[in-house]
Amino acid sequence: MFSYEKFQFFYDGVGLSVIPVYLIALLVGWKSINTRMLVFLLLLLECLDIALYDFAFSLRNNYGLYVALFNLLFLSAVIFRRLIAKLFKSHIKLCHDVFYNYYFSKQEAALIFTYFILSVVNIIAFAEAKLYQYWIIDSFPFRNNIYSPTMTILQLIESLVILKLASRTVPIDEHVLALKRRRKFERKRLTNMSEKKDR
Repeated sequence: MFSYEKFQFFYDGVGLSVIPVYLIALLVGWKSINTRMLVFLLLLLECLDIALYDFAFSLRNNYGLYVALFNLLFLSAVIFRRLIAKLFKSHIKLCHDVFYNYYFSKQEAALIFTYFILSVVNIIAFAEAKLYQYWIIDSFPFRNNIYSPTMTILQLIESLVILKLASRTVPIDEHVLALKRRRKFERKRLTNMSEKKDR
C-alpha cells in the first residue's frame, strides 16, 4: 500500500532534506548557543551516518538494528549535550558557554521522543527481517506497508521540531542569563540583609 517503491521520490526527498533543514536551523538559531551546539552535534552525526551509508547497506538484514542504534546516538546527543560540553569546555569556547548556560527546552524533549520512536520502528523492522531470515514468516508486512511512511512522518516531525527550536524569536540563552543575574542579585540581597540583622 505505502511501499517504498510506490512513493520512492517522496520518501527519498524527505530523507535528503534533513541536512538542509539542519543548516537552516543553524543559521536561524545562531544567536542561541544552546541551539547552535545541539544542531552542530546533530549535523555531525548526520554526516557520519552519510559516510557510513555503504557499510549500513552491507549489513542487509541487520540494517534495522544499525539504524536503531544510530537513532539512539542522536537521542544521546540531545540528552547528554551538557556532559559533552563539559568534556570540551576547556578547549572550545562554545562548549564552555553552553556548559555554564545550559537550558533544556520542550523541543529537545520532543526530539528525544522522536528519536526513541524511530529506534523502536527500526527494531521492529529488524525483528521482522530476522523472522523472515529464519523462515518464521514468509513476507514483510511491516516493512512493505508501515515502515517507510512512519519513518518519513517521523523525519518530518524531527525537521519541524528543529526548525521550531531554532526559530524562537528571543534566544533562550538571554532568558537563562537574565534569570541567573536575578538569582545572583537576590542571593546577594538576602546575604546583606542577614548580615545587617546579625549586627
